[in-house]
Amino acid sequence: FVLGLRLNLATTRKLSGDLSGARILLEGIVADMERVLPEDHEHLLSARQTLAQVLHSQGELAGALALQESLLQAWLRAH
Repeated sequence: FVLGLRLNLATTRKLSGDLSGARILLEGIVADMERVLPEDHEHLLSARQTLAQVLHSQGELAGALALQESLLQAWLRAH
């Protein structure tokens, strides 16, 4: 429940233009989710996708691309 609340806050920060704040939250959320959820869990994939969007918006295209490629591979393994 708390991870979901944190993800909602990070998403709101991203949408309001606070990319740095969103990124800090998302990096922590993803790390926490990776400890407790399987790699193909929909909430973890969603958090990673949101982080990739923030990285892209910040101009960190290599990091965004790497994260998006890992997301696709995780999804393909699960389906």
